[in-house]
Amino acid sequence: MSTHHRHGFLKTSLFLLATVLIASSFSCLASGTWPTKPIKIIVPAPAGGSLDILARTVAKGLTEKLGQSVVIENLAGGGGNIAFGYVAKAAPDGYTLLVG
Repeated sequence: MSTHHRHGFLKTSLFLLATVLIASSFSCLASGTWPTKPIKIIVPAPAGGSLDILARTVAKGLTEKLGQSVVIENLAGGGGNIAFGYVAKAAPDGYTLLVG
């Protein structure tokens, strides 16, 4: 992996982690007992790609830290529109997150 790709992967990783932490912080403040059910991370790309690997790495850490299952769901196709539409229609409760 070239230095340019590593730098891009690191920036993407940090952005995803920050997004997940911000989303979980707001949910924690709102409910006080978050999470009470499994968290779903939607990946708008096929399994095995860089976004999928990144999401699975973050999910593993979140599962250990939160003590709740974090499930990865790959919804590839439509240039990401399938995944974005799925998340847009999900309940705004902090249990459905998007890697994007």
